[in-house]
Amino acid sequence: MKKLIPLLLIICSFQVEAQLWNQNQKVVASDRSVRDYFGESVHLNADRAIVGASATNGNINENFVGSAYILDKDANGLWNETQILYASDAKSGDNFGNDVIIDGNYAYVAAITEGSTINSYDGAVYVFELNINGVWSEIQKITPTDRTLYNNFGKSIKVEGNTLVIGANYTFGTGGAVLIFEKDANDIWNEIQIIQSLDAESYDEFGSSVSIDGQYILIGTPKEDSQLTDNSGAAYIFKKNNLGIWEEQQKLIPNTRHINSYFGYNVAIKGDFAFISAPYESDFDNSLFEFGAVYIFKKGANNVWTEHQKLLASDLYNNDRFGNEIDINEGNLIIGAYNKSVYTNGTTYYNEAGSVYFFKKDNAGYWNELEDLTPSPRHNFARFGNSLSMNNNEVLIGAYFEDRNENNLNSIQDAGACYFFESSTLNLSEYNLANITLFPNPTTDFIYLTNMKNKENYKIYNMVGSLIMEGQINNKINVQNLNSGVYLLNIKNTTINFIKK
Repeated sequence: MKKLIPLLLIICSFQVEAQLWNQNQKVVASDRSVRDYFGESVHLNADRAIVGASATNGNINENFVGSAYILDKDANGLWNETQILYASDAKSGDNFGNDVIIDGNYAYVAAITEGSTINSYDGAVYVFELNINGVWSEIQKITPTDRTLYNNFGKSIKVEGNTLVIGANYTFGTGGAVLIFEKDANDIWNEIQIIQSLDAESYDEFGSSVSIDGQYILIGTPKEDSQLTDNSGAAYIFKKNNLGIWEEQQKLIPNTRHINSYFGYNVAIKGDFAFISAPYESDFDNSLFEFGAVYIFKKGANNVWTEHQKLLASDLYNNDRFGNEIDINEGNLIIGAYNKSVYTNGTTYYNEAGSVYFFKKDNAGYWNELEDLTPSPRHNFARFGNSLSMNNNEVLIGAYFEDRNENNLNSIQDAGACYFFESSTLNLSEYNLANITLFPNPTTDFIYLTNMKNKENYKIYNMVGSLIMEGQINNKINVQNLNSGVYLLNIKNTTINFIKK
């Protein structure tokens, strides 16, 4: 028995210390300057990414013109800046880059305060295309048909196929609007519908966040008021009918509403689940304020959405703003808490350094926190997690108040930075630890698995994630040739620890 004690300690250490996500690279702008806020917005798509910085001097050396940066991953897996995008009619105060999307060979950049006249803040969205010479060129400037009705057009943007959804949360007199555009045969986006909530009121900020998935659009309205809970917030589900018209299907609010929680600050929808953040949520009964929460709603019978789960950070505390950003990729969910302040090792205090939390859906359809993603090294007031995007096993996270460059040198105040994280070699597409049982553990020669009805492919990794062996299993695997230590068996999207004595 005494010989087993060190091995059991190894298991405990692994479960606590092993990381699912590892920081691969920190990137900064090639033209970084004071208060550029590089990383204010980010989007990741396959081997290409786009980063917005709406406070740069752009290409005309004026204040708050804004820029967007294209990053491409090379053959060695490193990300490199390949082009800086500017609006063709750039001017001071446009804030070009407040939100960005990249979709294949097309990039979309919002300029939330681009004005049709001096001192107007209408907003616009610019579309860029990658040509055959590898150069991104502006091909369209999208604005509402009647610009006089809308402010902050481009506050939020999402694209799926030939549908482009753009929020304008300061629409006069109605508390905000969302405009729907469709792409025609000539690749031109045309306005087809303007949607607003049925119970719209001034200052609701309907359209502050948007998300689209198939026939559903989810719209956040963080300042929607109930009778007794000002700025409690709401979200609205719109569904596309048989005539191609988007209709309000349901208003979503949490079972218990909280004053000034800003429910609807950020939203995401995927399949039967809708994710709605409330980053200013407080619990004054427990003297906690603005720690933040994320609510999950699930679509049930008759297409009715009901509250399914409320997510909180495992280490929630005052002013974390958990839920300032969210992104969903299949059963994987990341949530930003850009205002997070922490002690490291109980000694070093990082003020508003920021964190990003990784949640995974289990077999029962509930999300569980598995890891807290943090940059290395951490810095005060970096606001890590103010923006984020997930694509398969890679995550891009903005820290728009970060001062230091990619080597953590040459400090420039609030120049901004972004971080790329990648998951381990283990499959993250599912989280299924039920049903399959391994024995004996520890073992000296064979491991056996219960509930295996058919032959399945397996892989065995060591503690650093390197593949050691693979093959097919019916009910047992010969591990006699493995060195003594702790290993991970991956089979049917399930990962199980075992010890080889």
